[in-house]
Amino acid sequence: MASNPNQDVIHQLTQKVNFWFKLNIACQWLHWGIGILGVTCSTLAASSVIKTAYLGVFSVSAAVCFGIIGFVNPQKQAAKYIRAFRILEPAIREYAYSDLSLNDLFALHKRAEELLNDSEQVTSGSAPPAPALPAQQPLPQPHAA
Repeated sequence: MASNPNQDVIHQLTQKVNFWFKLNIACQWLHWGIGILGVTCSTLAASSVIKTAYLGVFSVSAAVCFGIIGFVNPQKQAAKYIRAFRILEPAIREYAYSDLSLNDLFALHKRAEELLNDSEQVTSGSAPPAPALPAQQPLPQPHAA
């Protein structure tokens, strides 16, 4: 007996949103873990309690931690995954237990994917192309008297 294709769709989309949620959690842990490590290393590098030989190690470690936070921006990555999750996860439930149509579910899935892709374009530095400007009308010329 073949499985219901709609159940397959729900299963695949549920796996996807669960993965997005896990990526959100991982990015949050990365943000807080590296942030706390960076603050700790920075504090130790600035304190007079630590031997002078280790000050450079703590200074470089703090710089690396804050560099990772600045360039990878895990907090922003976490936010994009949770936004996409919050669009698609309720839609899956509404489709499975209520009256959301399959077309509406696919539209919300597309919207969540576009949100992730738009975020990637912004964070990677490649912006979408600018919209074309409307054709300009020539300026009126003054009449010679």
